Amino acid sequence: MAHDEPSVRSALVALGHLNKSQKGSLQHARQYSVAAKTPERKPFLLNYNKAIRQLINDMARPSFPPEQGLVICLLFACIEFLQADAAVAFTHIRSGLNIFHELRQRRQLTPGSKSLQEAHGHIIPARLNSIEQILVQILTWSLASAMPYGMYLKTDFEYLKSCPKHFAGTTFASLADVRSSFSDIRNAAILLARDLGIEVYGPEELTLFARERQNSLLSSHRTWLEALTSLESSRTWSKDEMTTLSAIKVEYYSSFTACSCLTDWTQMTFDAHLADFQSILVHARHVVDSLSLPNCHTQSKAIGAAAHFTFVTSFVPAMFNFAIRCRCPVTRREAVKILASDIPREGLWDPAQYRKVAERVIEIEESEVDDRGWPTQASRLCRSTPGPEIDEFGGFQVEFQYANDWATSNKHSWSERLELDTGHEQPLALRLQDAKAPHPQQP
Repeated sequence: MAHDEPSVRSALVALGHLNKSQKGSLQHARQYSVAAKTPERKPFLLNYNKAIRQLINDMARPSFPPEQGLVICLLFACIEFLQADAAVAFTHIRSGLNIFHELRQRRQLTPGSKSLQEAHGHIIPARLNSIEQILVQILTWSLASAMPYGMYLKTDFEYLKSCPKHFAGTTFASLADVRSSFSDIRNAAILLARDLGIEVYGPEELTLFARERQNSLLSSHRTWLEALTSLESSRTWSKDEMTTLSAIKVEYYSSFTACSCLTDWTQMTFDAHLADFQSILVHARHVVDSLSLPNCHTQSKAIGAAAHFTFVTSFVPAMFNFAIRCRCPVTRREAVKILASDIPREGLWDPAQYRKVAERVIEIEESEVDDRGWPTQASRLCRSTPGPEIDEFGGFQVEFQYANDWATSNKHSWSERLELDTGHEQPLALRLQDAKAPHPQQP
């Protein structure tokens, strides 16, 4: 498409220039985006602006192919994620998903149509399926990563209700089946989290139907894992395939534990999933070991090397939620170690930033522990949300809230400023902050 469409070509070239000039960290992205007139940004800006002009001209053509719009949305979203501009990035993602939702509706509303080409003259089913399997899954998970930064709960993800279902049975024939079927699980989990979030944290009572949906989804998780286990034992896997399986299992166990505890505002039911957290740890270590990461975090980057960044967002959120939801002091610190292992930034999820937040959560919660050394219910947090802005000193704001305080009428919360490390600090050497956490209020 880049050969045939100038707007795609220019956007791809712009992304290439940006990728080579970035280090990958959120802090560097902020510094780079502020330096608008530096010579190193000129090639990027020239091609970025050219892509916009060409896209405007292309969209004026009656024959403008919608798949081109989807690819452009993906490229622009990746550019804005790399630049750490959350608002613009999520706008592009929503636009891309709206395009695909419209395409799917057109196909469904065209009676007797054997292909989308008959419906509107552009996309044949094979290409639509390819877009569904690749682009839409990437955009969906990227939009899901927006949850800490604010989103429209009642409107976002509506398109997921019409997504085709890939997991129709209880067996898998290939890794491709595993991936596509897990997208069903993930999509259903996103919708459930959205709907239960509105009920649990909103004015409405949790309905019996919502609980039935939760139980049904958990059953689907278990069936999916049984099918995966059967496939694993049926053949010998290569090293790369084993890494892929581990990455998928990190997502699976993270999704299963989250779905199991969606309705518990006390955050205490996660205790029943210690074995699941430990399974995440095993597979996460396998994934990290396969990346051949350096021994220590470094701010240097070879000239022309690609940014330490990936658009696909799944691993960092899984490890962060592991670290803040698991109460076991030893196990959750292992998740923090993985966040400190120089893994790449995923979208807006910078592991260095989320490691600092996780450490602060552990410090606050462990200010009051039981006989085992585990945080008490009174010290459990239900919110630890970092803001997307990072200043020139590596500082950023994080909003915290005790789970018990959420249950009170005033919904008390507070904000603290944390700073990213500037040297080679030990990841688990939790230092006391100047700002003391408020004492949790009783419900």
